[in-house]
Amino acid sequence: MPGISVGSMFGSTSFITMMAFLVILLGTVVAWFLITGKRLQGRMLVFFVEKNRTFDMKLFKPKARHFTTDKDPGTYLIDTKKVMLVNYPFSGPKFMQRTIPCLIYARGNPEALDPQDITSLPGGSSAEEIARYTDESVIAGIVKATQDEYRKDRVPVWLVGAVLGALMLVMLILIWSMNAKIDSIAGR
Repeated sequence: MPGISVGSMFGSTSFITMMAFLVILLGTVVAWFLITGKRLQGRMLVFFVEKNRTFDMKLFKPKARHFTTDKDPGTYLIDTKKVMLVNYPFSGPKFMQRTIPCLIYARGNPEALDPQDITSLPGGSSAEEIARYTDESVIAGIVKATQDEYRKDRVPVWLVGAVLGALMLVMLILIWSMNAKIDSIAGR
């Protein structure tokens, strides 16, 4: 073809490859965003405060003004005045989270706890009593230990960034080597 060299024609191949890689990457992010939104549409998050002061979490789609769980034979009532809004999933990036309704129940109590009026914990101790008997340094130590334990279970953010960076570097090296092979075939 007059006017178009083989090198410039194949040089655009690396540009097209990089663009395809970016489209696939952005398409994956958009697909994850849409799938998460579809999965959480019409769902409600429920926390149960157990007797041992731990939380049990359940995500479900309410079909009536009440629901049952696998752990309890009783029925829990849904009170719209006690609904809080939370961003879920908790571990996802902020732009991927969806705001969904949330209720808190004491295990075995069919009435939801009012988040504006929680004065005592299910074990019977109020927050004021606990604060009187504990020292700030003790509470800070408990919070730090809990956060450290939580972080052990999660994949570190730096590791995800390093893996993605390495993948992008490998893709760039592959594109560069492909471009060099095409240039050698074209005789440049």
